[in-house]
Amino acid sequence: MTIIPRSKGSLGYAQYLPNESNLETKEELLDRICCALGGRCSEEFFFKKVTTGAADDLEKAFKIAHAIVTKLGMSEKIGFLGYSETEFMKQYSDQTQKMIDLEIKKIIMECTEKTRKTIEKYKNQIEKYREGL
Repeated sequence: MTIIPRSKGSLGYAQYLPNESNLETKEELLDRICCALGGRCSEEFFFKKVTTGAADDLEKAFKIAHAIVTKLGMSEKIGFLGYSETEFMKQYSDQTQKMIDLEIKKIIMECTEKTRKTIEKYKNQIEKYREGL
């Protein structure tokens, strides 16, 4: 992971090591969400403001959380269900959609809090890394 811009409009880069089994646990998926939220949480923590730079990361975090809830059966509240959906049709009720939305938001908020705590815990190491550039 780097905080060095990789291109115009991109303020950092994260590359993940391949998972040898191609199977991921819920914990691994939640850690990926935390990684995706790292840039936004760092902006907020170190600069006390946020920019548009994390838009792609936020989309990635949402997609992972959405998959946890709707495709992978990893949400305790929703259960072992895998919903199929297309651009034009969903196979569940508006009430279920509200439950899905709340579960996704809960996951994102919990990962955001975990990421903030991690940044706070390692702020000195992050500052030293930044100073070494």
